[in-house]
Amino acid sequence: MSVIVPTVYGQDFQGVSTKRGAEIGLVTFGQETDSNVLGGGKLVDGYVRKKGAKGFIFPVGDNGTLRPFKASGDQTIGAYFQSDPGAMNGELPTDGPFATSALQIDVSAVSKKEFWDINGNESTNITLTWNASSEIENLLKKEALNKLTIVGWRSGKWERIPSVTDNVSILGGSSTVTSGSITSDAAFSPDNYAVYSIGLIAQDALPVVLASFNATAVEQTAVLEWATVSEVNANYFSIERSADAKSWAEVGNMSVSSKTAPGTTPNAVYQFTDQNPLQGSNYYRLKMADLDGSFAYSQIRDLHFGNGNTISFYPNPVSDTFYLTGVNASQVRNATLFDRSGKAMKMITDIGNGISVVNVPQGIYMLRVTTKNGMSSSQKVLIEH
Repeated sequence: MSVIVPTVYGQDFQGVSTKRGAEIGLVTFGQETDSNVLGGGKLVDGYVRKKGAKGFIFPVGDNGTLRPFKASGDQTIGAYFQSDPGAMNGELPTDGPFATSALQIDVSAVSKKEFWDINGNESTNITLTWNASSEIENLLKKEALNKLTIVGWRSGKWERIPSVTDNVSILGGSSTVTSGSITSDAAFSPDNYAVYSIGLIAQDALPVVLASFNATAVEQTAVLEWATVSEVNANYFSIERSADAKSWAEVGNMSVSSKTAPGTTPNAVYQFTDQNPLQGSNYYRLKMADLDGSFAYSQIRDLHFGNGNTISFYPNPVSDTFYLTGVNASQVRNATLFDRSGKAMKMITDIGNGISVVNVPQGIYMLRVTTKNGMSSSQKVLIEH
């Protein structure tokens, strides 16, 4: 953020100008100011501040071109730059220039025509705009409008910010390649990023990035658990099952629950239970669908159900040591006891001599046995001393 000085450079028939650079001048609007305060086509060539949390269309522009943005966070400050963010043109915001070749993996291109410097610590959705001079058609490279995304500069690269092209633009009329607007999916602090622009979503961008995906046999059910670290324009999960890892059928679906603020670390956790798994092999995968209809698949997890291969143990209840049956000790990766809160109380990797619970407080626990081929089985254990 630059140093603020109460300086207005000048005023003409198009509007007013404020100072840019390391020190900036400001035009400040009060809480009840209407978005059309300057009248049609007039602009502030420089920085604008808006007080209050009411949605406001900031009448910012550059070189005589009006290119407003919309935000609602109290004390939000912003300006528009009609120049390549990666070039040394004029007075750049702090941390500039912002190379348009430095892209997160799910961004394929960033506009070289314009960018916005938007600042503030109050959470808000952000809407950016474009017109014919933005050359959005060239940015799209024959892709549809829904492949546009807001991008923000952070940690030395442009990052994709989950966003949707507005059907009705804040400029008026429908969004097209020559005029329109795009709005972030979720509210966030503008200070999460240095500057903003409009970019293009990479063709192979995944709607969801998984942190983990696990399948566990719990008695005679299959429990699937997964966690995400990114959900960008994601719509839903389809849980698919197969007996041979070739022919798949949906056994359930779940909507995406996370609306994590851009610039933060998502950590959404999901669970699905297949109450009626197949006898024998069960292969599971997630179909992760995007809002635009595209989708991607997770890795495959497998479980086996059947009396001949059921992992069990004895005795139960247990007072000192119990033993596994239905599995060779050499094939067990680990056996873990969890309390009712999910805390791991004991884990061992060598079960050849049984599992001692002498030092484990009495109570009801969940035993999870994981084999070296990745299969897991869970059962309840009652410990009594």
